[in-house]
Amino acid sequence: DLGKVVVIVDIADGNRVLVENPGTGFPRVLYPLRRLGLVNLVVPGILRGARTGNVKKACEKFELTAKWEKTSESKKMQLRAKRASLTDFERFSVMINRKNKAFK
Repeated sequence: DLGKVVVIVDIADGNRVLVENPGTGFPRVLYPLRRLGLVNLVVPGILRGARTGNVKKACEKFELTAKWEKTSESKKMQLRAKRASLTDFERFSVMINRKNKAFK
């Protein structure tokens, strides 16, 4: 579930919240707060316990995915994914370039 964008729909108790994102296919589930990373994006027009259709319409109107792509957390995750997919030679090239940059 790492890196998936979800919307908090309802608060179950102090430790769990009801989340979903029908745009990305994330199901409506109770999720522990300690496993979520909160960002400063608030989708307007979602009331407590909103239905899936209303959440989907509000997310599309708010352009949630586009705004998520602009956040620093999203950019960091994309950078980590890019670095993880490097080949051995590309990692070696990055190391050499970093050494050269530090030397100059």
